[in-house]
Amino acid sequence: MKICINVECPIDPKFQKFGKQSRAKDGLQTVCKYCSNLKSKLYKQKMRATSQKFRDKDKSYRDANKEHRKQLAIDYKNNDPIGYKTMYKSYRDKHKDQRNASAKIYREKNKVIIAEKKKLKSASDISRKAYKRYQEIRNLYITSTKDGSINPTSIKKLREQQNNLCKYCYTFLDMLPSRKIQLDHVIPLSKNGKHIISNVVWSCQRCNLQKFDSII
Repeated sequence: MKICINVECPIDPKFQKFGKQSRAKDGLQTVCKYCSNLKSKLYKQKMRATSQKFRDKDKSYRDANKEHRKQLAIDYKNNDPIGYKTMYKSYRDKHKDQRNASAKIYREKNKVIIAEKKKLKSASDISRKAYKRYQEIRNLYITSTKDGSINPTSIKKLREQQNNLCKYCYTFLDMLPSRKIQLDHVIPLSKNGKHIISNVVWSCQRCNLQKFDSII
């Protein structure tokens, strides 16, 4: 069994993997892939810190192969999700101060944008709460006015009575997707209409929205 020549290699010999090397007798490198990648990484870090030429070359490569590098990251994330999470967590912990400093600079430069986003978020939260409250009140009203006459059998019979046509524009309902076929209250619930079979008709979504809360 081939073993990495690096005595400080943290990988168990059973799980060591080796890259190809045509000049070697066995066709494999003398160090495992982990140690080889680590050595390459350390070399690049050293060159980035000392050589402007290397930095320019590295930047041009990254810019030219942006999509390829992005796809490699996606593949790695999909193939080894646990390893990706571990790597991402270690990166965040290692660069915590740097990330905080970058976030602080961004907040100082974009105060207006951040303030606008906060306003939009608070407005959307209020809208969601108001809509949720409206739905609760509407459901309570439906519960208090229904008499049990609306059930799968009765609404199917109602559709047959309408000859499978929209009550308002006479569009053939089978030609529409199911999400665009709706039950409409003839006298709207907002105008004290009741949730009973005699107060509902089948309609298309377009007619239902155009009618809104009016009485035809």
